[in-house]
Amino acid sequence: WSSDVCSSDLMADEVAATRGNVLEIGFGMGISATMISEHSVASHTIIEGNDEVFEKAENWRRDHPHQDIRLVKGMWQDVLSGLGKFDGIFCDPYPTTEEEMAAIRTGLTYLFAGMEGHVVAGGVFTYFTSEPNSLSRPEQRSLFEFFSSVRIRQVRGLQPPPDCNYYFANSMIVVVATK
Repeated sequence: WSSDVCSSDLMADEVAATRGNVLEIGFGMGISATMISEHSVASHTIIEGNDEVFEKAENWRRDHPHQDIRLVKGMWQDVLSGLGKFDGIFCDPYPTTEEEMAAIRTGLTYLFAGMEGHVVAGGVFTYFTSEPNSLSRPEQRSLFEFFSSVRIRQVRGLQPPPDCNYYFANSMIVVVATK
């Protein structure tokens, strides 16, 4: 992800700018978690469903003993309802089933609907779009169905690692939706 400005930087900056309670869905390689931890947020809750990745998240948390970092094991669809509301949500879940992959291909309304009820008024939601240079009209309409404003920005100069199996382009659309 070599670049002067990484999409994860921008997304992490947006959710952490609230300085409030931040939810991150999908720990992955810990890139965005590390970026969020560099801000003074009130709390940082991370949902992770993969056993191996969850273990990495536990090890990562040990390196940040003075921060309020909460790890939640499970799929966001199963655990989110018990977590309350957040000032910022950063969503980058890796699809683990054919159903999730199909939902991504057909639209993200299920994701937006799931997140909207967990963002406080004035709070922000951002997500990994996998779109290099535009955002479809159906996706825009769906965002406005659940959020009051949407900002879209293109990040250029990305260099995904050769072994990256989920992104390919040198640019990406960053979306920040506000409730």
